[in-house]
Amino acid sequence: MTKNIILVCLLIAAATQACKQRNTAANSALSNADTSRFFSVSSFIKSEMQLLDSMPYYIYLQTTNANGHKDSVTLSKPGFDSLAQAFIQLDIVALGLKDKYTEQSFQDLSTNSITLNYLATDKSLPIQMIQVLLNDDNSKVNRLYIKTFESSAAGNLTKTYSWKAGKSFYIATAVQKEKQAEQITKQFVNWNDTNHL
Repeated sequence: MTKNIILVCLLIAAATQACKQRNTAANSALSNADTSRFFSVSSFIKSEMQLLDSMPYYIYLQTTNANGHKDSVTLSKPGFDSLAQAFIQLDIVALGLKDKYTEQSFQDLSTNSITLNYLATDKSLPIQMIQVLLNDDNSKVNRLYIKTFESSAAGNLTKTYSWKAGKSFYIATAVQKEKQAEQITKQFVNWNDTNHL
């Protein structure tokens, strides 16, 4: 009988020790887990693309060259998807770059919106800033801005990406070469924006 009591005591001690080790491992995993929740650009853009799949919108592309000349053409859905891919490729969450950005948020009572800013801590990163404007009442995205910057011996390339939820988007490209005037081109895609830009 004393052997049975000793055996039960040993089993209880072993089980207690195993639970402690499991809890320590779980707590360690939780403390090392990434708990910050950054806005996913790719998820938002993909949901917008799905919305266009379900609605019969007329989509057009207006291009503006460096001289200010504008040209408009009808844009197919595959053409739209191709241009929208530029936004998806700028998702710092999907690229695994969250730790290289700081998040700032503030509420603007005058516009009834919440602004989320993601700013690069390393100025050599191409994606310098992501700004998300949310409706304060329902937290839906109103607008998304992304700014990229690349510098080379040939000059500086700055791109501004802007997406108006459910309405339109544009990509503006500014090229600044040494001793030359800045050249700006723009691609504006509209499907539901009566007051564009």
